Amino acid sequence: MSEPNEAVLNEHLAAENAHALDRIMATYAASPVIELNGMRIEGVDAVSEFHRSFGFDGNEGGSFSSVHVMELRRHRASEAIVIEQTLTAVHTGVWRGLPPTGRAVSIAVCTVYTFEDGKLSGENVFLDKGRLRHVLSKPAADQQFVSSRDVILRTGTMEEAVRFYGEVLGLQWTIEHEGMIGFETGSFQLFVEKGAPPHGPVFELYVPDLAVAKDRLGAVGCTIVEEDPQLPRCYVRDPFGLVFNLAER
Repeated sequence: MSEPNEAVLNEHLAAENAHALDRIMATYAASPVIELNGMRIEGVDAVSEFHRSFGFDGNEGGSFSSVHVMELRRHRASEAIVIEQTLTAVHTGVWRGLPPTGRAVSIAVCTVYTFEDGKLSGENVFLDKGRLRHVLSKPAADQQFVSSRDVILRTGTMEEAVRFYGEVLGLQWTIEHEGMIGFETGSFQLFVEKGAPPHGPVFELYVPDLAVAKDRLGAVGCTIVEEDPQLPRCYVRDPFGLVFNLAER
């Protein structure tokens, strides 16, 4: 398999995880075809709409949000590249008639990529739709806590931290806000925040009702260690010392 094909595939996968629809579509040949478990999606417009409606553009309106595809193994043949993957996402829109549940999903995927003149000409995608439908069809719990892909740490030495994660570890710089920089690790997105007091990694849980979640956690010994509704931010320490952020969604 040629280096240009490897390069365009790497850009395609990076663009999907960056939720950059224009970049995704720029990796395709003139007449791309996606076969998803036997369903044929053909042509630039249809392929673009598939990515948008699934949630690969990062905007509201797709079936899923926080979509991320993690590569597990790559196999090369003379005319194709096969990748075993894990797709993670949060179900925030209608999918195959199922209303949004807010549930996090992790699904096995295997994709065969074919090429034409250094561009992607086709994808044959085998997705475990049975497991996906099973997870999304389970009865809802009273209060769901669903992890996002975001992990944040705060430091007073911002430049040193950015140099370490960007240069020493080689993580991709993905986003920048005032006083905060995000890095893509492959499994989660690490945000480094400038400020005091410093704190170690804090992951995030989505909840449908923040007030209900705070009451429920407080009743079992959790304490709020930092809160700012303007961000919004609600850091909670559980009885075992773990600190996480609650976000209403």
